[in-house]
Amino acid sequence: MAYSHSLSAHLIVIQERRHNVRLRFGRFDDINNLIDVVCGYFNEIEQEKYKKFVVLMKTVSVGNIINNGSSLSGILRSGQYGYQSNIVDAESGDLSYVKKKTDADMIPFYWRFFVPNHSYKGILLTQSVGPSGILELIRKIVVERFSSDYPDYKIVINPLAPEDAVKKLLKSGDVARLAFIKHTIPSDHADRLQLGSGERDGVMEVSFKPKDKTIFHKFARLTEYLNGDRSIGSVFEFEGFEYDDIKAEIQINGRKRVVSLSEPRKFKVRIDVDEEEELTKGQDGFPTFNSLNNISERIINDLSVEMGISINE
Repeated sequence: MAYSHSLSAHLIVIQERRHNVRLRFGRFDDINNLIDVVCGYFNEIEQEKYKKFVVLMKTVSVGNIINNGSSLSGILRSGQYGYQSNIVDAESGDLSYVKKKTDADMIPFYWRFFVPNHSYKGILLTQSVGPSGILELIRKIVVERFSSDYPDYKIVINPLAPEDAVKKLLKSGDVARLAFIKHTIPSDHADRLQLGSGERDGVMEVSFKPKDKTIFHKFARLTEYLNGDRSIGSVFEFEGFEYDDIKAEIQINGRKRVVSLSEPRKFKVRIDVDEEEELTKGQDGFPTFNSLNNISERIINDLSVEMGISINE
């Protein structure tokens, strides 16, 4: 099964460290613009060809950097090193290569900072490939370096809270489907399908696609869940089926968005880009930079409206 590809949205702000007061991204210290500072950090890695993070046992490289004055995007290739393993051909099972401890499989991840100079809050989009992401690396490259260079200020990156985005999307958009998902197939269901005993890898899903879409706007238990007042398993109860994630398929501005609603207290606006018609993949099987950049442009536009961020100064 191919890995899924998604973009997670995060709120980014810059604060004066002493008083925790939010500052505009432009001339935050009366001299520098945040976007130029962040661009400089990525440019350094691009020029050095790679950077190694020993604590994380990862190496990274950067490319495709685009800075348009309010938005900065690019590709970060990241790979884990530090262990030896056999690489085999998935078709034949034959040994293709013995991976050394110093080898790293460099996977491409898309990222985008939207930090207009006039704004007090911005948006960071980071790509996930299956369960793997790069937010921790972004914190190392940007947040920790910034704290060292500008000790009187700090960058804060947090997941977008429900009130910042999803509640408004659920209210203003057309919710076409709610899916309740279990990320493994329980042993009792596997046995019924004659897959053998024991829990199996896979996905089970119960979904609602009612003709009257306004039913979701009145779904009080879902709102309570997003507020953190109700557990995920009690939003809707299914006999014999305990789910661990909820996804909402939302039509907004004529486009479909699939948003994960899992873990409200560690909330993530996570958009499955595999669902986007404009997504194209290269020969390596990964989404192309240009298609992700176009998709992220529309996501930024939609979230900016919901968050009250003006695109233009």
